[in-house]
Amino acid sequence: MDRDYGIFSLKDKVIVVTGGTKKYGYHFCEALAEAGGTVILTSRDKKQADAVAEKFRARGLNVTGCQLELMDDNSIGEFVSSVLRDHGRIDVLVNNARHIPRLPPYEIDRKELDNLFAVNCVGLILLTRRVAEEMRKTGGGNIINIGSIYGMVGQDLGIYEKPDINFSWDYAFQKGGAVAYTKQLATV
Repeated sequence: MDRDYGIFSLKDKVIVVTGGTKKYGYHFCEALAEAGGTVILTSRDKKQADAVAEKFRARGLNVTGCQLELMDDNSIGEFVSSVLRDHGRIDVLVNNARHIPRLPPYEIDRKELDNLFAVNCVGLILLTRRVAEEMRKTGGGNIINIGSIYGMVGQDLGIYEKPDINFSWDYAFQKGGAVAYTKQLATV
């Protein structure tokens, strides 16, 4: 893209966006790449990551798709190592990935809760810690954790025309944790 973003240019910045194939993540990737960033979008589904990245590349944007499974410590380590091998550093991490429950709230069992927290909490922390270690070595960077108002005040069904009572109740808990974690990281 030949647009001039001036002081907002991300030219020569290496940016990782987790959960970059859908909804917010897709648009984060698009905006960051349009501003000149080298964007690595991730998904647990490698084919989907590659397909979305190809759509962006067809528009002249510098986007690469990679597989990342936040429930797997080895996947996190291998992913970060591959980005460092290919690009030398990570300047920005956008933690956007989210595991969505496959069961209604009353039916979520221990196994599903373990999966939810493995991605939405533990995976976020482990990836952030690993990337932050590398950022320190290269002079710093930026970590953006995508939260939700529900993480601060809980869900208010009254604001919706057709409230979804099947909304995962653990979501507010997880996003509240992400908000608190982000505030804590900002102080160290």
